[in-house]
Amino acid sequence: MKKSLNFLGIAVIAFALSGCASSKSTEIKLRHFDEQNTTEVEDTGRQYGEILFESIKTKNYEMFCQHLTPEAKESMTLKLFNDSCDKLVRQNGKIGEATFLGSFNPNPLMRNFIWKIEFEKESPKADASTKTLVYDRLFTVSLVKIGEDYQVIGFHIM
Repeated sequence: MKKSLNFLGIAVIAFALSGCASSKSTEIKLRHFDEQNTTEVEDTGRQYGEILFESIKTKNYEMFCQHLTPEAKESMTLKLFNDSCDKLVRQNGKIGEATFLGSFNPNPLMRNFIWKIEFEKESPKADASTKTLVYDRLFTVSLVKIGEDYQVIGFHIM
């Protein structure tokens, strides 16, 4: 999952930041974020990120694709999504709660939103008992504006 999610996030973001992305016969141009709409961008980014996180946690592909760019949707097939979700849980354990940490502006065409995600995993001990490990990973979601719409261009779990 980590490699799949990392690859998707990096590939889609790199593709879009070239200035425009072509999708078969159409050309999509990213727009700069309007400084007057900061609250709208923050609210939308948090909402879309929470939907994306919940879709991964519940393994809901339709919800997952809801706010992705067409290129991101095309990159993440149903099979890859299901395999990636299974691998994430297998490697990291049960997905717990997400806590929103903030956002940052890596460039004028994108906003990144970041959450801390808690995981719980059983770990065998030398005496044949198990211990529950609780640890955190970071989850970032990258938001762009295409036309008048905000869309998720990529995400990353690290």
